[in-house]
Amino acid sequence: VYAVLGVNLFGHIALNTVDGGLDRHANFQNFGRAFLVLLRMSTGEAWNSLMHSCRIYGPPECDPSLEPSTCGTRGVAIVYFTTFQH
Repeated sequence: VYAVLGVNLFGHIALNTVDGGLDRHANFQNFGRAFLVLLRMSTGEAWNSLMHSCRIYGPPECDPSLEPSTCGTRGVAIVYFTTFQH
């Protein structure tokens, strides 16, 4: 369930390799990657950096003028990641 939600909520977010969050190996762009990210998060491995990458909103990390936007959502990311961790 969380993998499907992750793809729908965060699959469009621009990848960010600077902070160790969303990159080409850890992202929500498809179901398989999302499932592996959740498996990684369940071990406690860098889940907070993934959450922060999904919260980006505005330049220079993303472009809100694109359709679909490459930005994340602050409130949704916090709820998603904290409920998965508990």
